[in-house]
Amino acid sequence: MDSIHPYARPAAEASECVAEQKGNDGFWQFADGLFENQSRLGESLYQELAGNLGLNLDQFNNCLSSRKYKGKVEEDYQEGIRTGVRGTPGNFINGQSTPGALPYEQMENIIDNLL
Repeated sequence: MDSIHPYARPAAEASECVAEQKGNDGFWQFADGLFENQSRLGESLYQELAGNLGLNLDQFNNCLSSRKYKGKVEEDYQEGIRTGVRGTPGNFINGQSTPGALPYEQMENIIDNLL
């Protein structure tokens, strides 16, 4: 993963540091900011987004520099490998893998067939 997407792990760790202060909503707002600014991924973007979300930047920076969530990110990555995730997005519906970004209609059809 690191050779294909060198910013994936740092961005994931930064996202967890955001969640520590701002919960699930903050996590997803930060994630949205990362996706909207993929060409700018890196420390300066993380700082900008964290500031925009009103985080305590000292706490955020300490979290990042200590790599507090390195283990959690690695566990999530390994779980993805074990369960068959081969890329993003990796979706599961009732425990069944549905790889890739599927059109809404196709996802709806999969869900309807499982109901």
